[in-house]
Amino acid sequence: MTRFIAMVVFFAALGSGRPVARAWDPLRRPAPDVQEGNAALRAGDAERALAAYDRAARRLPDAPGVQLNRGLALLARGDLPGARDALLAATDPGAAPDIRADAYADLGLAFFREADAMAEAEDHQQSQQLFREAVDAFRRSLRVRPGDRNTAWNLELAARRLREEREKQEQQEQQEQEQQEQQQEQQEQEQEQEQDPQEQDPGRDAGNGRRHTVFSQR
Repeated sequence: MTRFIAMVVFFAALGSGRPVARAWDPLRRPAPDVQEGNAALRAGDAERALAAYDRAARRLPDAPGVQLNRGLALLARGDLPGARDALLAATDPGAAPDIRADAYADLGLAFFREADAMAEAEDHQQSQQLFREAVDAFRRSLRVRPGDRNTAWNLELAARRLREEREKQEQQEQQEQEQQEQQQEQQEQEQEQEQDPQEQDPGRDAGNGRRHTVFSQR
């Protein structure tokens, strides 16, 4: 089994509110396509990295490490569904523990980024589901490799965002309910005004509308 060493790729600085992802470098007899992909990924060229990793995947279809790197390239390109598929393939039970741990960690990042986009679009229900998936992936990573500080940070961040989105959804639902109640109350008032008879002038005959003058006896 090819050994791998982790290289932290900062999509944003730790503590900025964004999780961090990991990429990997092979140490023993690296395939040329993998080397090219790693160099391209470090240079920020996700398209060239993905093309190289795709060539490596065709030659090594059962190599979880290649799928892990493909997932990172797809993640860098912004193809979140494609990244999730590749990272899931890298979590194969036959993969080395370190590969599985980082595949789950990067899978959590893919879910987190999509959840963040849904939160910005104020789709709080969908964002909650995706944050739950992120939390689950980070937890799976920690079960394979306990004590990883980056993954623990990402788990804490995803759990916090999940709570925030739940609160926002509750507030949104409460506001919508209040608006519906106000609209219903307004409609009821309008209906009452339409149904109530017009207020009559006490000095005017209700039948013919003529005004009568009342004389008092002296």
